[in-house]
Amino acid sequence: ESGSMQYDSDKNVEASFSIELVMDLKTAIESKSLMAIQEIENSSHIKCVGIVKNMISSDSIMCEVAILGDVIVELEKPNAEIEEGMFVEFTGNLELEFL
Repeated sequence: ESGSMQYDSDKNVEASFSIELVMDLKTAIESKSLMAIQEIENSSHIKCVGIVKNMISSDSIMCEVAILGDVIVELEKPNAEIEEGMFVEFTGNLELEFL
């Protein structure tokens, strides 16, 4: 579902991020900075560089991604070459779930 909500700045809101529909995930150079860039305003499309923290399954990983922190990355196809500690580059759709 899409939509928008506005919150007062003095209220705490708990949420978790995930990145879905990742079609192509490739290894990145270790010296590359962690990043998360949304080039299209108000779009869920996001480009990222992150570090693989945990292999959840062959098509789901936990990745540290810049200011987003640890996020679950859902791959559209399994990738057996990815290992914990690798720097990876990918694009996908950023999802936010309120807790």
